[in-house]
This record gives sequence, C-alpha cells and structure tokens, in this order.
Amino acid sequence: RGKVSGYGMAGNFLGNIAALFLALPFATGKISLFGLDARAETIFPLLVSFLVFSLPMLLFFRESDPQPKQNEQAKKLDVLSVSKRLLFSNKNLLLFLISFIFMNGAVLTFINNSPIIFDNLWHTSDTAKTFILLGAIIASVFGSVIGGRLVDRFGSKKILVCVVIGWIIMMPISVSMFSFRSIS
Repeated sequence: RGKVSGYGMAGNFLGNIAALFLALPFATGKISLFGLDARAETIFPLLVSFLVFSLPMLLFFRESDPQPKQNEQAKKLDVLSVSKRLLFSNKNLLLFLISFIFMNGAVLTFINNSPIIFDNLWHTSDTAKTFILLGAIIASVFGSVIGGRLVDRFGSKKILVCVVIGWIIMMPISVSMFSFRSIS
C-alpha cells in the first residue's frame, strides 16, 4: 500500500511541477494575454489546462451499473457504528489519527503560506519563488516514492515520527535563513 500511495503522491507532485512551468512565463510577464498584472494572468492558463485535462473524464466516464439500493439510513448507521468501534477499540489508533491531522494541518499551512513568507520576509522575486518551490516539489516526488517504500518496510508510525522530526528541524532552519537573493 505504501508504495502505491507513494507513486500516487509523486504523480500529484509531477502535476504541480507542470503547473509551475505553465504559469512561470505568465508570472514573469513574458506572456501577457489581457494586459493585466502578471500575477493575475497566471490563473487563466491553469484554468484552461484544468478544463482540457478534466473534460474527458467529465464527458466520457460512465459509472458501472448501479447496484441495488440499500436503505440509506441503515447504511449510514452501519458505517458510523463500524467507525466508532474501530476508533475507540484501540486508543493508539485514535491518538495516531489525531496527531496525523495536526501534523498534516501544520505542514499544509507552512506550504500554503511559504510564498507569503518568501515575499515578505526575504523579498524574493516571483521567479525565485517558483524555482524554490520547484526544488521542494522535485524533492517531494522522490520523497513520496522512497517514503512509500519505507512505510511498507518499517510501518506508518515510525515513518510519520521521522517526518515530524524532520519538519521540526527544517522549519526553524528555513525561517532563519538570511536571503534567497542569490537565486533572484
């Protein structure tokens, strides 16, 4: 499971890399479609590419024959009771899920706000931000594949603890860096 999940995450990150390369000429102002602010123009090519790649799925995907309808209320109660039994039968599982949610939220907050940090703290250009983010995403592609294999070998908890420790070490180091101006 870990290996497959790692490949799935790597595919997600490869899509992010493609989006960065697609948006970069618009962000730098080398290509301008409407004469607007360069940052505002980055959304248009990304929306068009989203439509191009999602329309085939939306138009041509057909679900398999529907299965006989079960009582929706009974189905919801069954899922709820199984979930309760699973979560509360093992204290460690509940604690693991809670810690994963908090860790995931912290990491996503850091990632989503990193362009603001780069802009306000280090005054980096949009091109520099793109290449910094590109480097992080390329590392994430390899980390996803390797992490998936490590999860299969050592278990989810050990790898999650290692990732959390890595983030605890990396965040203060990355915030305390002086400048990315040499990249600009």
